[in-house]
Amino acid sequence: MLKDWQDEIYIQTNQVNLNENFQSNTSGVSIRLKLQELENLSAIKESIFEKALKKRMKLFCEWLKHAKNKEFNCNQVSVSFTRNVPVDEASIVQMVKDLQGILPTEELVSWLPRVNNPSLSMQKLENESDTSNFANDLRERSQLGGLYGQTQ
Repeated sequence: MLKDWQDEIYIQTNQVNLNENFQSNTSGVSIRLKLQELENLSAIKESIFEKALKKRMKLFCEWLKHAKNKEFNCNQVSVSFTRNVPVDEASIVQMVKDLQGILPTEELVSWLPRVNNPSLSMQKLENESDTSNFANDLRERSQLGGLYGQTQ
């Protein structure tokens, strides 16, 4: 009877009973599917919290303008939330590799969970490839007899 009450509490509150049916070798995707209802609830609360933070930031910017005579654009502040949920990064990387040539590279880079600014990452990658090409050219020239065709 106590078990039935406990199950009913979880059902009525739209929560997952994390004490049962969880194994130690469960993948991140299956855990995420079990927690889908909790994810949906979290998304709704994040949206409400983000609106409240933006309103508070706007009020703070107005206070700065009137009290301290300082101008600040509150639209420059971005709010982001990061959930502490396991992510299967290997499958995401594999998907990005498989879709190369089909979708734009910058969009694929944006899918990677550890990349915050895809355009900056792409620019860094181009700079690194230019630097490595330059280093390879120098190595080849030194092996062929010096930088300007001279032997050392």
